[in-house]
Amino acid sequence: TDHSVWSLPPADTLTFVIASVADLADATLARRFDIAGDSVNHLTPEREEYAQGLEALSNREYQRALGILEKYPDYNTAVALTCLGYHAKSEDLLKQLPQTAAVEYLRAIVNVRLEDYQAAAELLLEACRKDTKYVYRTEMDSDIAALLPRFMGLKEELERIASEE
Repeated sequence: TDHSVWSLPPADTLTFVIASVADLADATLARRFDIAGDSVNHLTPEREEYAQGLEALSNREYQRALGILEKYPDYNTAVALTCLGYHAKSEDLLKQLPQTAAVEYLRAIVNVRLEDYQAAAELLLEACRKDTKYVYRTEMDSDIAALLPRFMGLKEELERIASEE
């Protein structure tokens, strides 16, 4: 018999809990590179490059994704930073963006990792109030699931938000 031993390399915890952090990526951000008024789908060099960054994210090639996306600092760049463990840089970038539900949800994850649990809980609630789909993600994301028992009534408040839709 083969007695080979091998171990898995360390990975971002989100990699296995959700299909991938790439699930949080926003492919619609590539539209900003479209040519205004052009009804034909011409891909600008920027859009092609940005699409390569998104593809790298979906393939969990986070370093490659960051190398491409850092030229276009946005939400997807923050996703790549988070996947690579650059949480403070991710939080700095996310604070500069419009505070959409997606941004606040990713900020909640980042703040858990930065051990700012109060901020994480507040951001989570805001994200869920803006878009209830994030209530249903809470059990899938290990960082967020671990946050719930830290605050009495947090899970119940999320359930209340979900029931109001």
